[in-house]
Amino acid sequence: MTNPAPPPQQPYRNGNGRLGMISGIAELVRGLTVQNMLTLAILVLIAIPSYFAYVFMTDPSFRHEFMSTAHVIDMEVPCLVISGNVVGLGDKWTVAVGYESRGQMEHMIAIRSPGTSPNITEARTACEIAHTEANMLKGALRERDAAATSGK
Repeated sequence: MTNPAPPPQQPYRNGNGRLGMISGIAELVRGLTVQNMLTLAILVLIAIPSYFAYVFMTDPSFRHEFMSTAHVIDMEVPCLVISGNVVGLGDKWTVAVGYESRGQMEHMIAIRSPGTSPNITEARTACEIAHTEANMLKGALRERDAAATSGK
């Protein structure tokens, strides 16, 4: 009885190694026609905006990031005037003043009001109120610190 002939040697690309996988992918790409490549490109062009729309519709924090805006208004007052739009709350403007800095953190006191943007008189009045409140807060903090150091 004779032994059957061994099976023909398979090329290395059909092996389980990394080189075989790369070779298989290269052969697959070489086999694509122009029409196949255009179809894949169209699928990718449709998939990216579709994924963005899916995430926008299903993730509230992602949607909030794109629906909220804020910008600084130059009102020529010694305060920071910010106009912002938050989803569901409408336009609001804020007048803020810094009263203390600790390291890189700046502590601020602010006055917030509804409306798209203040006129110059409203901004000046709100700025004066914010400065008054900030000075009162600075005084209270100084008194607290003085009481803490004298109590030691």
